Amino acid sequence: MFKKTASKTLLAGSLCLLLAGCFQTSLTGTTGATVVTVAPLRAPGNIIGEDVVTRTEEDWISILGEDTWASYARLVQLLFLGSSAAFDTAGIDPAGLYLLTATGGEDYFSQATAIDPGEPEPVQGSWHAIVSGERLIEGNLQISVLTEAVYRQAAGRLAQLSDTQIVEQLDAASRLLVMDIDGDDDVDYDDVVGWNPRVHGARYLGDIADTEALATAIRAGQPAGNLDTLAQGVLGSRRVVFTTNLGSITMETLNWETPVTVDNFLQYVESGFYSDVFYHRVINNFVIQAGLVEYVADSNSLFLKEDDEIGDPIRNESRWSISNSRGTVAMARTSDPNSASSQFYINQVNNDFLDFGSPDAPDGYTVFARVVSGLDVVDTIAAIPTFVLNPSFQSVPQTPAFIETASIED
Repeated sequence: MFKKTASKTLLAGSLCLLLAGCFQTSLTGTTGATVVTVAPLRAPGNIIGEDVVTRTEEDWISILGEDTWASYARLVQLLFLGSSAAFDTAGIDPAGLYLLTATGGEDYFSQATAIDPGEPEPVQGSWHAIVSGERLIEGNLQISVLTEAVYRQAAGRLAQLSDTQIVEQLDAASRLLVMDIDGDDDVDYDDVVGWNPRVHGARYLGDIADTEALATAIRAGQPAGNLDTLAQGVLGSRRVVFTTNLGSITMETLNWETPVTVDNFLQYVESGFYSDVFYHRVINNFVIQAGLVEYVADSNSLFLKEDDEIGDPIRNESRWSISNSRGTVAMARTSDPNSASSQFYINQVNNDFLDFGSPDAPDGYTVFARVVSGLDVVDTIAAIPTFVLNPSFQSVPQTPAFIETASIED
């Protein structure tokens, strides 16, 4: 029985691969009779080609015959539902970015189980996916609740971001959402457009209830403001714990506001970069800063991190973030707004003069997390007397204050 079901699941996937430019649309799963349009990302009113309508259960019975259709396990049927006829990609620029919009239809997945087909639920709203022309030509796409969440995060930033930066943001957001879906040992936006909730639900990093809430709202045709709020829940947050020699500091990331910055920070955490990192800049009633200097306890020595340990600088996301208020965590940088890499600081007090658009720092400093426990540890570190080591290090704590380990909580 297992082998039969597995082979038919493979058949369902193979069918879509055979159709050039094939779409598989989904909310919590797969929908039928959904109208899918394709347009340039920055000109969504310029529809390319003819609309594509996804197939319903009745369509497949007509194509395959009732007996053949009935012989398929329900999961296999659900994988067939929503696949479309071929989309003509002749006018698609492989280097361009496109907006896919899926509107209406019936959601077969909302109430279905592996053995009970349930009743298809009408869809009153639309959901979207941003894809490259190259990926569109390749086909076999899932327009899902995850692509909707990532689209909503990007939609309000199109005027400020280039196409290259949009792709960068899509990839960063994807690493905050899912594990490797396509089996290439890397996580990027291809994994989000390949995500199917029935097949890959366990590879979503957040609470699946958040995806279901957004899907329910789309089916009900709720207004954009509600969808944005629910999409923020889908992007969620990650919890990072710094165990320091003076106590633990726990913070939650701001995935919706600053996906590129959070992704960069979490990569440093996962690599072990912040283990034994010294708080090299400590200013009471201002900030504590780390991410450049390593502390070796055995010899009570300080060493600068090697250049090859520090990644490339990232772009500034401060215009979309929250204020530098007490307990928030932000990226340190030079006078170049896009120079942040590994160094971060924790605001001990409200420092709104560091916010985007402020007279003192118009480009702003990107806040990417907030401390949820351990502010007393921040205060303890900030209160340590300091000394001038050299012109570059003028607020060095006289007694060691350092991160022993940094970890991401599941």
